[in-house]
Amino acid sequence: MTTPRQTAVWIGAALAVALGAAWWLRTPSAAGSGSAPGIASDDTDRGVDASASPPTDSARDDPRVRSYEQRQAFEADARRFFANAKSLRPVARSERARTLAAEVDRYEADRGLSAGEALVLRVGLIEATVDDPAERSTRVAALSARYREVARQREAAYESAHDRDPHFRDYKAREAAIVDEVMALPTIPGGLSRDEYLRQRLQDARVAAYR
Repeated sequence: MTTPRQTAVWIGAALAVALGAAWWLRTPSAAGSGSAPGIASDDTDRGVDASASPPTDSARDDPRVRSYEQRQAFEADARRFFANAKSLRPVARSERARTLAAEVDRYEADRGLSAGEALVLRVGLIEATVDDPAERSTRVAALSARYREVARQREAAYESAHDRDPHFRDYKAREAAIVDEVMALPTIPGGLSRDEYLRQRLQDARVAAYR
């Protein structure tokens, strides 16, 4: 399960690639690809085989099939919009963007999109609908700040809830020391990268704390 701390890290990473992903979504090759960046394929999670024949009428009654088809329609709409946004009239472009933003709201609320995925799509909508570079930058910065604040609040609530757990307190006491130690190492044992070694050490500390 992704923790709020991991979500905060992912949001930072997502922001770094958001502008590139938004540009990719607008290119012709994106319109012909299977899924738009920032929109994860749900074929496996929803138990639907994308290579199978079109569903029968009885199969369409299955909530998983309906959900899958709705998600596919959302992805197709998003790809078409990002590919063609600049050719639309301003009013039509704004209306389409509002419709997609409402869908992003819904999927994010239902956890059909992660915070990072939703952030990438929202930045794409800003890029597609705001022509002034300064205003685009301002909106993206405000959006990033909002997501970071939500992630910070969730992390604080998560840690507050676990502070009463002595095992969690023990792990947190070790965590900072391990990070400092690993970052100061001139060479990493076992031929691992520094990140891999750090993850291994932190995992070992979690296991030890809960024994």
